[in-house]
Amino acid sequence: MSELTPEEMSGETLDPHALPEDLPVTVIMRRYAVHATPWLDEKWQALAVLVPVDPAPEAALQPLSVEGMDDQLRYEGLRLRLHKDQCESYYYNMLSDQPRLFVMARPDDDGRPRPFHVSASFDEAGAGMEGDELVFPVAIPPQIYRWMEAYVLIHYVPQLKYKRKLTHAG
Repeated sequence: MSELTPEEMSGETLDPHALPEDLPVTVIMRRYAVHATPWLDEKWQALAVLVPVDPAPEAALQPLSVEGMDDQLRYEGLRLRLHKDQCESYYYNMLSDQPRLFVMARPDDDGRPRPFHVSASFDEAGAGMEGDELVFPVAIPPQIYRWMEAYVLIHYVPQLKYKRKLTHAG
């Protein structure tokens, strides 16, 4: 993905057809030993979501060990897709102090989290947590942030806020 020009950053010259609606992503997960509680032996965290230079096909969702790191797994073949109806959630995510992506996962047979979805939407992350999915927040890399920002500039139309008028019955 190329760098955006100042004109494109303002949203004035962005071509909606030139901007992809999804990107291939790789998720890096890390296992930590937990010693403070007798109920847990380990805890998992999403370390990063990266845009690979040479993306793997979607079928390659098997964990790959990170070279020299027994406690890290790499999951390739996922896609980060943006949706026009989620632009408000993306907008507020980007305005937050720490913009995040959300890696949603389910435990595999060995108890390791297996990512199945990556989102930039607070709403999707909340729905995943309500549905008992494992949701791991991770910082948005600059390349994905710029792509998401351009997408929001093109597609987000803020809704006007209004107050309802109370009507008194009787």
